[in-house]
Amino acid sequence: MAKLLRNGHTKSCGCLFLEGNNYKHGYTGTSEYIIWLDMKARCYNVNYPAYNLYGQRKITICDEWKNDFSAFLRDMGEKTSPKHSIERINTNGNYCKENCKWATSKEQANNKRNNHILEYNNEKLTMKQWSEKLNINYDLIKQRINKLHWTTERALKALNIQAL
Repeated sequence: MAKLLRNGHTKSCGCLFLEGNNYKHGYTGTSEYIIWLDMKARCYNVNYPAYNLYGQRKITICDEWKNDFSAFLRDMGEKTSPKHSIERINTNGNYCKENCKWATSKEQANNKRNNHILEYNNEKLTMKQWSEKLNINYDLIKQRINKLHWTTERALKALNIQAL
C-alpha cells in the first residue's frame, strides 16, 4: 500500500476517512506521520521550542505537503530505517521533495549551518569528516584551525598524513 501512496496511484492507505475537516489514515501514529507533524510545528507553530530555527527563519513546507500527509509519504517514502529522520539538503531551503531526504543523525550532523567546512585538494569536508577520514584527533584539527588560525593546508599537512 505504501508503494501505491508513493507513486500517486492512490491517496489512501485503505482507511482514509474524513473526521471533521481532517483526513485520518492508517499511518497515524507512525514515525513518518509524527515526523510530518513535527515538521509542520517547527515551521508554523510560534510556541514550538525550535520555531526560531525554522519558522522564524522563513523555512516553510511546500503547498503539496503542508496539509496532505499522503503527498508527503508518496514523495518521501517510508523511512529507510528507524535511525533515519527527515533532512533538508540545503539547510536554508524549504521542506519539499527536491530538498528533502531520509538521513541518519550522523549524516545530519555533517549538514548543519554551523559546521566549519574545510577544503583541501578540491575536497570539501567538515572538520569531523576530515578527522574520521584521516583517523586523526578532531580536537587537534579544531585547535589548529580555530585557535592557532592555521590555514587548512598547514593544519592538515602538519599532521604528516600520507592519505592526503
